[in-house]
Amino acid sequence: MPKKPKISSGERRNWLELSENGDPIIGIAQISGRDVRSVRAHIDKARLERNFEYAQRDQLRDALQGHQKDMLRLLRDLKGSINLPVLDDHEPVGLDFGLEDLWSPSDLARNRESPLPHRSIVIDGLDDPRSTAVYKLIRNVNGPQRIELVPEVTRLWRALKEHIRQDPLWRHEAAWLRSCLDELNRCAELNRAIRENAEKIFGLKVGLRGGPEEPWLAPGAITWVRTRLTNDALGNYVRIFDEDLDEASPGSLRSLYGQELTMGIEEAKDKLQRTLTAMEGSREVAAATESYKHLQEMTENIHDAIDEYLLIHYITGGCGLCQKLGGQ
Repeated sequence: MPKKPKISSGERRNWLELSENGDPIIGIAQISGRDVRSVRAHIDKARLERNFEYAQRDQLRDALQGHQKDMLRLLRDLKGSINLPVLDDHEPVGLDFGLEDLWSPSDLARNRESPLPHRSIVIDGLDDPRSTAVYKLIRNVNGPQRIELVPEVTRLWRALKEHIRQDPLWRHEAAWLRSCLDELNRCAELNRAIRENAEKIFGLKVGLRGGPEEPWLAPGAITWVRTRLTNDALGNYVRIFDEDLDEASPGSLRSLYGQELTMGIEEAKDKLQRTLTAMEGSREVAAATESYKHLQEMTENIHDAIDEYLLIHYITGGCGLCQKLGGQ
């Protein structure tokens, strides 16, 4: 008696389909010329194979979805790191751009690298605890030097670039980086110019600390002047001079100085006003203002480019990781 051919996976699946459609196993065995026990065993095997394929497909789908979510989160982090500086004298960092020569060697080494100042991680108005800063600022005694991308060496970042390699987003990002560094340096130049004028008008040196009985002008005074000048030049609301001074910092006007005032309050106010007047309309103020406006435009451009992906919740294209998952 000739040996029957081996039962193929296709034949097993056909039996499973017939069985699930209501055909009896005996009838399937008769039609196929197979033993009933063999048919029953192979129907069970076909069901296991199908369940495994479904599980594997679901796992691959979840993996591809997770890959998409990872890249979308990276884009959200990118957007969260690309914000405008806060034009506020209460800003926690970046007060001393252009004043790095006041730092001690240990301060300079410790603060050489830092997240971009004033760029908080805020997505749709809410803080996202999973988000991290994408850019870091490199500084030295001469001020801001360059901006580096933190995740550029990661595989996920490379995968994102592979997905949307030709997207205008990267052109907008490069333009924003150039504009951001320019804005930071214009801010530093303005700080240096204000410092020079303030030291002449007050007859005090700007410093982080003075001698035991030596008064000095705190960097916060320079920031306060810069903030008023920049906001005024941009057409933003500027508080009345006296009211603004009362809340210039937690210790009011006195905290703009390194020691208790060695001059009267009115004299100190007069000298601050003279410093403002000396800087109004200066080249440094105009350059800082134009740089801020340009950065504002570049920020809007890259936000729009990122939002196109965040709104559809999908990163087009593919990458090497997708190929491993069978997604391409």
